[in-house]
Amino acid sequence: MDGLRKPLRAFVVATALLLSLFNSQSILADTPSQEIATAYASLQSALLKNDATTLRAMLAKGFQSQQVGGSTQNSDEYVKEQIEPTPGVMISTLVIVLDDVQINGKTAQAQALYTINGTYAMQGQPGSAA
Repeated sequence: MDGLRKPLRAFVVATALLLSLFNSQSILADTPSQEIATAYASLQSALLKNDATTLRAMLAKGFQSQQVGGSTQNSDEYVKEQIEPTPGVMISTLVIVLDDVQINGKTAQAQALYTINGTYAMQGQPGSAA
């Protein structure tokens, strides 16, 4: 299960990604919810492809990610962790679905559901993760 922590940490980027989007010109369009959905599609693609350049460009200046355990990462640390392969883990699909987006001025809150499928090996024994 430790091998799946990397993609699950992507969930933490949700608020920072939204703040980054609101700082950009594209979010000023007539349909902010659609812009946010498009950004999450780009995030999904970047994470699945291990595309550090795209992922880095999506993060706001001064980005910080707070992990479940309370530790924080800056943008460089976050991107490195997301892009580096986890030994024994092979992710075949990653789907991010926005369940709810609430916009309030220049801030937004989104509930994003992540579905990750792949395979992993624990102590040298292959298994399946969903």
